[in-house]
Amino acid sequence: MAASTAAGAATVYWDPTNGPAAGPGSATPAGTWDTVSSQWNPTADGTGTPGVWNNASGDTAAFSAGTDSTGTYAITVGAPITVAGITREEGQPVISAAAGLVTLANNALAIDAGVPSGTQNLTVNIVFDNAPTNVITTTDTALLFLNTSQTAYVGKWVSKGGTLRVPG
Repeated sequence: MAASTAAGAATVYWDPTNGPAAGPGSATPAGTWDTVSSQWNPTADGTGTPGVWNNASGDTAAFSAGTDSTGTYAITVGAPITVAGITREEGQPVISAAAGLVTLANNALAIDAGVPSGTQNLTVNIVFDNAPTNVITTTDTALLFLNTSQTAYVGKWVSKGGTLRVPG
């Protein structure tokens, strides 16, 4: 089953602190993912003008812009978010959200923990919305930690590579 995304969907890059300067502005660019702060850059290197997250676009969130994120950094979902994909490019993002804050665009979510680089991994502390038509696909070669129990999730998990670690 192929994941579909909204027309105009794109990959946008986490860039919370330094506007159109290259990169996210920090080795640990922590922040709050919401729909009012201009922290999503349309360019991979971070030199575009950041905009707000648009729930209607069906975008993929990449963490982060540029190449200077090297440490562990916390991303807290602070408003209801609709997302088609989550990709780790640099550093070790830890993405956390309370139940009900993250909705899968078109009932599909692609998670890519990226290429392994030392100990850099992706940690997702999100209780995903519970719809039987949801499909979450992991397409990575690194380690993806799902540190939140998914016992109520009734959709499908599809693993196309990497290592998925879930709580017991």
